[in-house]
Amino acid sequence: FPRADLAGKAVMKLMGSTLVAPLLTISEGGFGVQLDSGLTAGESMSVELHSPAFTSPLMARAEVRYVSEGIVGVRFT
Repeated sequence: FPRADLAGKAVMKLMGSTLVAPLLTISEGGFGVQLDSGLTAGESMSVELHSPAFTSPLMARAEVRYVSEGIVGVRFT
C-alpha cells in the first residue's frame, strides 16, 4: 500500500502495558512509528492513532510486522 507521512502519536496497548510512539507514516494496511524497543514481530495489540489530521482518534486492532533500527511497522488486522 502507498504510505503517507503523518504527524501524531500511536498509543499501543498490549499484554498489560502501554507504549506511546511518534507516528511516521500511515497507509490503508497499517502504520509506522519511531520506537527503539518494546515490541517484537507478531505481537498483537489495540491501538489509538492521534493526529491533527483526524477529527477523532483512529482505533484499531493491529499486529507488529517488523522492527528495524528504531522503526516499527504495524499492520491493521
